[in-house]
Amino acid sequence: SPPPPPSTPPPSPPPPSPPPPSPPPPPAPPPVPYPPKPPPLPPLLPLSPGEVFVSGNAALQLAVRENTTDIYLQPGANVRLSQSLVLDGVDVTIRSSGSITGATIDGTDALDSLFIMKNKATLSLEGLVLANCRAEADGGAVRMDDSDASLRDVRIQDCYAGNSGGAIYAARGSLRLESVEITRCSTETGIEGENAQGLGGAIRIVKVPQVELSEVNITGCSAV
Repeated sequence: SPPPPPSTPPPSPPPPSPPPPSPPPPPAPPPVPYPPKPPPLPPLLPLSPGEVFVSGNAALQLAVRENTTDIYLQPGANVRLSQSLVLDGVDVTIRSSGSITGATIDGTDALDSLFIMKNKATLSLEGLVLANCRAEADGGAVRMDDSDASLRDVRIQDCYAGNSGGAIYAARGSLRLESVEITRCSTETGIEGENAQGLGGAIRIVKVPQVELSEVNITGCSAV
């Protein structure tokens, strides 16, 4: 008989399908931006001859105690007083760069008027903000007796006096205000009795023979 035909090998299995392509990697997160730089402090004004540069509470207290006559405060600084600045028969000028960019003298911790003037003291303030002052009796920011005060390009805000003159109390001497803004200042009970009104939510003037007011703007002040 003839030989059997040669056996045919079974067909090879088809090759495996290639794996599906991997999904693309997620996009990298955007770089974290650097925090914005704080705005630069206003430039220093040229110092006058003999003027002392001051930038904080301790330095300001020391300058006044040592009877420094001309003091320049760092523009943009917040000088938070630890106690009142008492001017007893001395002449002091304190200035900064303006009521918007200039230094703030803050009375949150001062426990009384920011400035207490007596015995023919002279105070000149220019280009400053006086804020958050609180006096138990008179003159939240400035209390003067037989003295001379001059304020130019100054803003007084959020000050209080328990008796009179939420921002300024002036008795005798002279008072000059030029380009001054007084806002949100107040007084409460006056000295006339338990139910009496406070006097002068912004300013109280008593027997001051010389008063000059120019461009003084008072808003939101009250005597209750």
